[in-house]
Amino acid sequence: MFDSITEIPFLRGLIMGLLMAAPVGAVGVMCVKRAMRGEWARAMAVGLGSATVDAIFGAIAGLGLTLIATIVMSYQTELGLAGGLIITGLGAAIYFAQPKDATPGLEFQQLWRDLAKAFTLSIANPATFLGALGLFAALGPASTRQSVWMLVTGVFSGSILWWSFLSAVTRLFRHRFGIESLQRLNKIEGIVIGVVGLVVVAVAAINALR
Repeated sequence: MFDSITEIPFLRGLIMGLLMAAPVGAVGVMCVKRAMRGEWARAMAVGLGSATVDAIFGAIAGLGLTLIATIVMSYQTELGLAGGLIITGLGAAIYFAQPKDATPGLEFQQLWRDLAKAFTLSIANPATFLGALGLFAALGPASTRQSVWMLVTGVFSGSILWWSFLSAVTRLFRHRFGIESLQRLNKIEGIVIGVVGLVVVAVAAINALR
């Protein structure tokens, strides 16, 4: 039955998108924090940023864009160092920032900032691209150009579906958390993002020394 489902490009992409988004890392903490504050739009902006990267990497892997994939793999060390430093800096900034109460009026710029942060975190982490390559290798590429785009659409939809689910579940329980919980979550968010950045830098440094 699973084989018959994965023969449909969109459904195969949907499964890939869910699997790519499901591991709750730095972006997941960002999404949860905003959902806990009742800021549904900002939580979904975070998810949209991550889902966009999933779709981009899915397109690269699915379309067989070997030139781009080769460049990414060839400069994996340099990209890892640069991306890791960016992620670490972002984590430090979040850790030392003072959490603010949710504002009644939502600024459009806030949504763009959240989307950009999640996009940067996802695209600067080489593991995201390697994970996409692994999933496409495991579940198989699409056979035609049209089916590739159905596959990529499925990846994006699956990722968005996960972030919607995570945001909705968090909102159900957000009233159990006070300002102290948000302050702790702010620190946790900064630490998680910072650790991810340091790990990316460490892996890139080890590869450079080989």
